[in-house]
Amino acid sequence: MSRFHVHIALGCLLAAAAWSATLDTDLRGRPVKRGFFSSAKCKIFGSGCGPSEDDLTYGVLFDAGSSSTKLRVYRVTPSESSGSLPTLAIVYSQRFDPGVDSFVNDEDGLREYLTSILDSAKENVPENKQERTPIYLFATAGMRFLSADDATALVDNIKEVFQNSSLSPFLYKPAGVGILSGEEEGVYSWVAANYLLGFFNENRPDTEAVGVLEMGGGSTQITFVPRNPLYDGEFQVTVRGRTFELYVHSYLQFGINAINNWVAQILAERNPRQRFVHNPCMLKGDEKEVKLQNGLELTMDGSSDPDQCKDILTTILKPETGIRCEPKPCAIGSVYQPDVDDIQFYATQGFTYAPATLNAIEDDETLNLETLEENASRHCRRTLKQSVKAGIKRDLGSTTCLMGEYIPILFTTSYNFPTDTTNIKATSNIGDSSIDWGLGAMVIELTGNQVRRRRR
Repeated sequence: MSRFHVHIALGCLLAAAAWSATLDTDLRGRPVKRGFFSSAKCKIFGSGCGPSEDDLTYGVLFDAGSSSTKLRVYRVTPSESSGSLPTLAIVYSQRFDPGVDSFVNDEDGLREYLTSILDSAKENVPENKQERTPIYLFATAGMRFLSADDATALVDNIKEVFQNSSLSPFLYKPAGVGILSGEEEGVYSWVAANYLLGFFNENRPDTEAVGVLEMGGGSTQITFVPRNPLYDGEFQVTVRGRTFELYVHSYLQFGINAINNWVAQILAERNPRQRFVHNPCMLKGDEKEVKLQNGLELTMDGSSDPDQCKDILTTILKPETGIRCEPKPCAIGSVYQPDVDDIQFYATQGFTYAPATLNAIEDDETLNLETLEENASRHCRRTLKQSVKAGIKRDLGSTTCLMGEYIPILFTTSYNFPTDTTNIKATSNIGDSSIDWGLGAMVIELTGNQVRRRRR
């Protein structure tokens, strides 16, 4: 071995020793927080330095949705700076069907289902680290619709599996299993977006934090740090010792699938005793059956009428005024929401498909609401056959119409964005990473940070 290679090898050994000894100063005598690797040593000692496998930790998340459970194994790499959060990366991801809510009153089926997911997790976490690797199961939409008794029983059965060391070798705590509220889901997505943008790693002002708009099948969420004092809907998030006061609201039954049911309900009210109605938010040639809240079934066929569609959606989404809106201002109905002025937002998930299909997203991912409204009106006048000919999948033609009309009204009439706003980016990704509530939850759980709701 040459003298040069000996020096490099010795340098890396010394760097590793410096890491394990958690020195309190760097090579210039500046303080370094214990537990963080000093990048200055790597630069001097040469390539190949950095946290070793021994320094890496892991976390396991079961994202329990309405139709499936997504297993995600995260690897946590210590930060090279005392002023930064660790780096979280998904090293394994797999989807398991159906959702956990399918196993209400089926303990044996649930055990078998969870065991198969646990087996996959065990294959992707080093065996010598499994007992120190925390495991979490957070349920979202599907379990929110269960009765209180069914939900409690199901959560208890999940906990029994997780605390059984013969089935799960991972570090289990009772608080690691539960049902997230829509607001908690929104908060975690906010954490994820700002984590991916590096916001928490610098002492940046609150005004540089981005907000997040989410659209799922059953609900939609809005989360941001307001400029003005908060009167309701506040969550406090503490990251690296700094507390952020967030406004968050989740509108259950205002997601992609649910808004279609709202439209059907209004059509039924406007056409009493009729079981076959024309739906202006659907394209001519399309037909759909829905079950109303009263249990009756309604058959709808498309009439391709964007003006009537806008009228129905505005009825659903308009804010209350006067004494019905306290505190002010209001968003949907009497729900309080502070102003969104000059705040940058990321609109994710269901907010991306229709705008992309209707060519309303700029090259820099900015959502152009005026273009979306114009192109949606044009698309909504098509027949289903014309929509398919234009390259839109048959089963998405009417959905594209509905969402193309829904999004501009929600953002301008309800959330009070200006029609010409340039403050909304329509994308579910930042770089190569997804803006995902699961990432935000793990940032909080695996790095010792905190989320809590503030009651007023």
